Amino acid sequence: MSGQSISIALMAQNGASRCWIILFSFCSLYVGLAAIAWPSRYFTLLGIYAQTFLTGIPMILFAGLIAGGVLADKTAPLRGAVRILRNRGPQMTAVVLGFLLFLTAFTTFKIAISEIRPFYADPLLANIDRVIFGTDAWLPSHMMVNRQMLPVLAFQYEVTWKVMWFAMFVFIGLWRDRTRGARYLLAHALTLIICGTVLATALSSVGPIFYDRIYGGDRFADLAKILQGQGDAMDTWRTSNYLFLAYQSGQPYLGSGISAMPSIHVAVAALNAFFLTSLNRWLGIIAWSFFAVIAFMSVYTGWHYVSDGVLSVIVVSMIWYGIGKVSRSDADG
Repeated sequence: MSGQSISIALMAQNGASRCWIILFSFCSLYVGLAAIAWPSRYFTLLGIYAQTFLTGIPMILFAGLIAGGVLADKTAPLRGAVRILRNRGPQMTAVVLGFLLFLTAFTTFKIAISEIRPFYADPLLANIDRVIFGTDAWLPSHMMVNRQMLPVLAFQYEVTWKVMWFAMFVFIGLWRDRTRGARYLLAHALTLIICGTVLATALSSVGPIFYDRIYGGDRFADLAKILQGQGDAMDTWRTSNYLFLAYQSGQPYLGSGISAMPSIHVAVAALNAFFLTSLNRWLGIIAWSFFAVIAFMSVYTGWHYVSDGVLSVIVVSMIWYGIGKVSRSDADG
């Protein structure tokens, strides 16, 4: 190996180390604050999420190991899968457990948003949509989707997005490239901290789907009526009722907490698109196409205003490329 190659390798290793140190520091502080500020809420949620992880993660892990086994050893994929699990099982376990603790803290903070800063920003955000589109943004989005397309699009937003979210952590846990893995994990942590906690609290809002229930009036009554009539095609209205009842009760439930600005759905989809683009051009095309579906459906369903997604993309872009400089992996993405 040449001296230049050794130097590049050492720089990459140092960059990865910096990312892991920063990641551990931010996550420890974030989880610690949530657990100290709301201990009962945090540990109740931790138990709920642990049960969910025990159900969902093994299925995703099995699929990932089979795919990895085929790539590692086409003649004996099971042997390849076992080798991957033996070599990188501890790393994957650490990543998934870290995600469990972090996600619990994220939900703990999300539930607390309205306690820290009561909802206030929706009238402004809704008016911005009207200025841009001449009407509420959900209305033109509904004109673009027919009844046949809706179940497919709704499935991407309600199911595929969640599977992708968990699958990315299993993939990172089993991946050999610790430099780019650290970059993704740190970017994800900062995305949820900055978008999902700091900005979500500063711009405390509920989205069109909850607007009338929180502020009163009937500004989004037509949207509510349409969503109720689409119950056979998607679960949006039922999910909103679940979240609203959790909000009213003040109790911690799986995935509870109400927040619109910025959109975490859009933010995570954008982050995954940046990451997958850095790996492979065709993966990037698929990921950005998926991002477009998520951004569109975030408005269609009434969970978000258009500006929610726009701010998410801006912040995630800054995070992704900023961390690229820290990790010395700009050439990767």
